[in-house]
Amino acid sequence: ETQRLGPYRIDERIAVGGMAEVFKAHEDVVVGEPRTVVVKRMLPSLMTEQVAREMFAEEARLGALVSHTNVTRVLGSGDERGHPYLVLEYVRGCDLWRLTRWLTREGNVLGTELAVFIACEMLAGLHAVHEARDERGRELGIVHLDVSPSNVLLSVYGDVKLSDFGIARARREHMRPASSMGERAKGKIGYLSPEQVGGEPVDRRADVFSAAVVTAELLIGRPLFQGGSELAVLLAIRDGRIEPLLDAMHSLPDGLVDVVVEALATTTSARTAD
Repeated sequence: ETQRLGPYRIDERIAVGGMAEVFKAHEDVVVGEPRTVVVKRMLPSLMTEQVAREMFAEEARLGALVSHTNVTRVLGSGDERGHPYLVLEYVRGCDLWRLTRWLTREGNVLGTELAVFIACEMLAGLHAVHEARDERGRELGIVHLDVSPSNVLLSVYGDVKLSDFGIARARREHMRPASSMGERAKGKIGYLSPEQVGGEPVDRRADVFSAAVVTAELLIGRPLFQGGSELAVLLAIRDGRIEPLLDAMHSLPDGLVDVVVEALATTTSARTAD
């Protein structure tokens, strides 16, 4: 029997992790071709956890308020027999993590022009997230908190889209320390900002740092913050050890590395604001 979630017919499960499982699905329609979508359903094991349900609802709320060509669209949400789910735009292609892993395996690199293109498109989406407003026109002040290669989707048509608002927060929670919200546990270790690592208050500049890490890795073709353990990586972030990028300066266009380095400042006061 075909599994269903509301009006959506599940085709296959494509991912599971964090607080949800993700399916490729089709929307039943009376006329025309059924639309391919992504359905993200909360894991049954988390159904009774109030914090998890609130985070899932916040993801739906914030995602629906961001509309930009470089951000995956939240198409709707629902509840099937007590199981909350989100309906998202389906991006035919792969994520940036899979692409860079394949390039590494093949011994290839993107090249500077393509790396800069992907970075600029990603940043356009991130800026739209930061500038999003509510129904009354009030700036939400969203912080994504999980800008990383696995959340940058690349379509076969050349689109670049920032995805996943799973741990995003709006302004009213910005000044809570990251450790109290669990971002250190949920964000990707190698892409956390120094303030997330230190459990300090976060704002949009945390996303700028993470996006700069992604950009640096596209340019140099390897991880920026290295170490034999998670602790070593966190310490490298805290101490701003970006030697892999600095060592590549001679092979990159003048000024490009300077822009990325400014966005990688360990203190928010010295970092590019957006």
